Amino acid sequence: MLARIRLSVSRLVDGLGGPALSNAALLIEGDRIAEVGVEASVPRPADCLELTFPDATALPGLIDAHVHLTVSWEATREGTIERYVGETDGDLVARAAGTAERMLRVGVTGAFSCGERGVTAFAVRDAIARGVILGPRLLVSGRPLTPTGGHCFWMGGEVDGSDAIRAAVRQLVQEGADAIKVMATGGHATPSTDPAEAAFPGAVLAAAVDEAHRLGRRVTAHAHGVSGMRNAVGAGLDSIEHASMSGPNGKWTFDQALAHEMADRGVRVVPSIAADTRAQLGRGAGWTNLSVPEAFWVRTRMSNARRLREAGVALIVGTDGTDFQEAIHLELESFSAIGFDAVTTIRAATLDAARHLGIDGLTGSLEPGKAADVLIVAGAADRDIRALRRPRLVVAAGRPVQPTPPPAWPGPLEW
Repeated sequence: MLARIRLSVSRLVDGLGGPALSNAALLIEGDRIAEVGVEASVPRPADCLELTFPDATALPGLIDAHVHLTVSWEATREGTIERYVGETDGDLVARAAGTAERMLRVGVTGAFSCGERGVTAFAVRDAIARGVILGPRLLVSGRPLTPTGGHCFWMGGEVDGSDAIRAAVRQLVQEGADAIKVMATGGHATPSTDPAEAAFPGAVLAAAVDEAHRLGRRVTAHAHGVSGMRNAVGAGLDSIEHASMSGPNGKWTFDQALAHEMADRGVRVVPSIAADTRAQLGRGAGWTNLSVPEAFWVRTRMSNARRLREAGVALIVGTDGTDFQEAIHLELESFSAIGFDAVTTIRAATLDAARHLGIDGLTGSLEPGKAADVLIVAGAADRDIRALRRPRLVVAAGRPVQPTPPPAWPGPLEW
């Protein structure tokens, strides 16, 4: 049995979307939240460990709805693929374990592994659940399903045709997949594919959705181009990753009718807005030093994400993160840049993300009976999302974890 822990903070954001609670406390018993409320209303058991954090905010542990734990990006896409395919599954699991611990130590207590080779992510998920390694509560899709030679073919999920994709879905579920990911367009990480072009016919995507839903699994689609997004929406997929609405020949667009159809159907989007900025920063360039095409790409993705939100599409925080430096913080700040206030941004990375992943009955908000997944940060996080860069304590399923502040990238990041 884990110890009782009583946390006192100057502010508490419960993840439900309401205003912060001042002078609050939270009582943890074992791996669950027992009480939440103003300081005077929360019991103080004689045997509890008491921790007080003045000028700090408690909030639900963050949930990153799109990560790749086994990938390490090299200087070129070709170099990334060459390294990945040359590594053993043991190499990939070891990298994923390190990435998972770094995620947890900056406050990410839940995540969706959205595409890894073979069964590597299953091993990491299960090791975290058993307490063998440190990491966030993990859901996994396993290898993403893609046409022969399609985006991320090097993860081993190549399928062609409706019968083959149905069989692949069944195999992934048998292996333990929590959800299914399909590649509805090409992608930037696979040079032989075109992100603007549809990868699967709509009928093949519909077969995947039918089989996955029959087996109780949601389906998400990687999609940049409008044609692939249309196919995914028409096939009945539950969500779309990126949804950047790129067009052929480097053209950008925004399909208003498609955005409204997505909102009407309840198709959620994990826009990974900051992924391109993070890639540039990773090369040592500040935002102000991006080339004109790169800056246009990032700003257009931000604009399209804003317009999706205005059309009524639910946006969920997900980084497309790999080695995981300050990915979650850049994504949170990009949500702020497109019009989310701090409390709404927190909700998009906590309760909304938990609902998206189907785990909101367990985590995503600070409520009695839910898992004790808690992040405490210095300052007023309900007023300034950048406070999340200053973690004071992480609690994962009732276990305190010493946080590690994210590193600062060089150069000014001007949204």
